[in-house]
Amino acid sequence: MRKSTTIITSIVAASALAVSLRVGQIATQDNIAIDLPNPNASSSPNPTGTPPTPPTPGPSSSATVTAKPTKSPAPNPAPAEVTMKSDAIQYKYGVVQISVTKLGKKLTAVSLLQGDATNGRDQAYKILIDATLQVQGTNFGNVSGATFTTDAFRKAVDNALLKF
Repeated sequence: MRKSTTIITSIVAASALAVSLRVGQIATQDNIAIDLPNPNASSSPNPTGTPPTPPTPGPSSSATVTAKPTKSPAPNPAPAEVTMKSDAIQYKYGVVQISVTKLGKKLTAVSLLQGDATNGRDQAYKILIDATLQVQGTNFGNVSGATFTTDAFRKAVDNALLKF
């Protein structure tokens, strides 16, 4: 690819990103106030001092824009701690089933409900539980010598997280 084509492509991509970010910001605003002049109000000052009569909408009136009333935000209730169980995940060495507890968006606890604890798997489960809490999900490496157990554990965590 030519250098000039690469530069132009980069500029277009950056511009598209900037526009999409700006559109996203505008779309998330709650209120947009629009000040429109009142077509029924007179532009001359009121020499008599009497209050002007309110305009009455008629068939010839133009479109009316109404501003959305501002709501005061309701106080956010404290997020509740929720626990979900995974399905029992069958794998080469048995079954893995876990429960995951979340407080808001944060994982606070992972418990092993079913799992074979022979041949050192009990140690693997402790490592996997700690890793899950540390990375707040399943984006962790394998436990050496426990690849099948690690895969089954990941599937169980993902299964439980999908239930939230």
